Amino acid sequence: MKEPELVKIPAGEFFMGSTREEIEELLKRFPEIEKELLKREIPQHKVNLPEYLIGKYPVANKEFAEFIKDAGYKTTAEEQGSGFIFVPEFKEVKGADWQYPFGPDSNIDNKVNHPVVQVSWYDAVEYCNWLASKTGKKYHLTTEAEWEKAARGADKKIFPWGNNWKPKICNVEYRIKDTTPVGRFSPQSDSPYGCADMCGNAFEWTSTTIGSTEPWPAKFKYPYKLNDGRENMSLKTRRVGRGGSYSRGEIYCRTTFRFADPPSDRYSAQGFRVALEI
Repeated sequence: MKEPELVKIPAGEFFMGSTREEIEELLKRFPEIEKELLKREIPQHKVNLPEYLIGKYPVANKEFAEFIKDAGYKTTAEEQGSGFIFVPEFKEVKGADWQYPFGPDSNIDNKVNHPVVQVSWYDAVEYCNWLASKTGKKYHLTTEAEWEKAARGADKKIFPWGNNWKPKICNVEYRIKDTTPVGRFSPQSDSPYGCADMCGNAFEWTSTTIGSTEPWPAKFKYPYKLNDGRENMSLKTRRVGRGGSYSRGEIYCRTTFRFADPPSDRYSAQGFRVALEI
C-alpha cells in the first residue's frame, strides 16, 4: 500500500485561537453568526508542540477505498442508510454515503482524487487505526492543535496564505458546488508548511472533543490542553471540525474556526487528514 504524502511540522510554539478584538470585529461584520460559536476561539494562547508529520492532503477517495476493501469496513452512513448534503440547503438523503456523496444518483467514478466525504468521526478514526496497523507507524487523526499549527504557521495567519480573504484561490462560497481534487488550488492556497486544502473543499474532523453533546457551552474551553480529557477517544461527544468547505465562506474558513459535530454526523462536505507521531 502507498502511504499518504506527509509534510514535517517543526517543534515549537505557535499562537492558537483568536483575540477578543478579532472576534468582536467578526461579530460586527457577520451579525448573523451565533456569538457562542465564535467565542470558542478565545482566548488566543501559545501552544508548544513536538515535531510531527501531517498529511499534505486530506484523505482521498482512492485511499479510503483501499481501507474499505482491505478491512471490510462499513461506514456510519452505510450502516444508517443515509447521509446529509448541501445543495445548498442542508438535508438528509437516503442512500448517500462515501461512494454516493449526494445520494444514489451520484458516484465517485471521476472523483478518485477528491477528498472522501460522508465519513463520520468514527470512520475517520477507524481509517487511521487501520493505517497504523498496516504500517506499524503511529498514525492518528489530527488533534485540532496539530491541524491549526499546520494551517497557520507560527505567525498567526488567519488563512493558510496570509490575513486577507482570497476566495478565488480555494474551493469556497458554493462557487463550484462540490468538492474538487485535493491540491487543485496548490500552491497559491497552501499553508506555510506546504499543506493543501486547509481552507475550503471539505471540513476535516479532528480527534479533539468539546466535551459536550450540545453545541454550547463547551466543557473543554481554551486554552488548549492536551491532557485535560479533550483527547479522550472514548467520549461520544461533539468533535471539532476544521477548515471550512466548498459550501462555506470567509468566517468558517479561517484557520481558527472550530465547528463541533456529533461524531456520528456525516455529510457531503466533511472529510479528514492524518497525522503521524515521530
